[in-house]
Amino acid sequence: MEHLPAGQLEPTTPSAPPATGAGETFVVVLLIVLTALMIPPWAESGTEYVPDFLGQMFNPWLLPALGLLWVVRCGGLDLSVWIGFGLGSVVAGSIANAGGNPALVLAGVIAAGLVLGSVNAAAVVAGRLPTWGATGITAVVGLSVVARLAGGLPARLEGASLLSWSGPTGPLFLAGAAYIIALLSAVLGWRLWTRAALSDRAALAAALAGSGVLSAMGGLCWVAKSGQLPRQLFLIEDLRVVAAVALAGAVALRGPGRGLLTAVLLPPAMLLATIWRQWVWDVAAVGFAVNLLVLTGTVLGAQWAIAQAAGTENNRPQRRAAMAMFLGIIALAATARELPRGARTVLRVAGAGAWLVGLAAALLLSWRRRRGRS
Repeated sequence: MEHLPAGQLEPTTPSAPPATGAGETFVVVLLIVLTALMIPPWAESGTEYVPDFLGQMFNPWLLPALGLLWVVRCGGLDLSVWIGFGLGSVVAGSIANAGGNPALVLAGVIAAGLVLGSVNAAAVVAGRLPTWGATGITAVVGLSVVARLAGGLPARLEGASLLSWSGPTGPLFLAGAAYIIALLSAVLGWRLWTRAALSDRAALAAALAGSGVLSAMGGLCWVAKSGQLPRQLFLIEDLRVVAAVALAGAVALRGPGRGLLTAVLLPPAMLLATIWRQWVWDVAAVGFAVNLLVLTGTVLGAQWAIAQAAGTENNRPQRRAAMAMFLGIIALAATARELPRGARTVLRVAGAGAWLVGLAAALLLSWRRRRGRS
């Protein structure tokens, strides 16, 4: 992936797709249709998440998702956001368990996240490692560190310093405030970056540092909400992070101002990813959310197809291929409603089939176009 400056969210190379409204339209329309299909039955279901709409949009995992979104916008990939989340929870628990006040807990979590993000930034900028490699190494090492720190803590934390952020609204307020402050910081940073004309790698380093802080803040929100540390630590945890980033258009939408649009779309995308995980093609026999991988892959594929259509003159065949993929996603989302088992199976098969046919057509058309240019 290309490295992009903070205020330049679209590559300036000749191979970059031209600025167009097709990408924005596709992302927004998909979110609107998914909302119309999935939220009504979900809201009437009485599951443990309902009617906590704001709580799911601004759940603790929104913050590492925002960090990942920033890194992706700068042309990188941060694989350490889940470890940063765990690090933030362990640091918050350790300080609270030792009797630290809320300000000390907050300062410690921010410092821990900044250290993590700075290590990633240094490995990318000074070490010239690819972001996926640098953050992957950090995640592997950090997993051992976080597990060791968590080993000396009780499962449930009773630190009084967490009481100010606990309860039904405390974690929501904390996550929402962190999200808003992050957006305001991004807008201010973009203006300063534009005036200073700093390099692409400097922008990527800043995004990695910010991602570390946001991930750790997500861990603090988790501890405040649950009163306990994560029961198990893995290199990759909640896949709603990547699904929400894909749904918000972090990869598809490029160009000045579009980064802020993706950040604004991230909370509703997180809510839709939550509903999809619970209601759409859940594979209970597998230990992780395969359906979120399906959502991420189908959305990214459809966004790629619409980008291919936008970059050609006679784009009607490409648009039809993208529309087939779009309809495939919609058919899968329709299974969130109460349906007979046979009807649900038909929709799954039809949705997967339409998406695969659209992908095959888009790949063939792209190959023919490249062959015609050579």
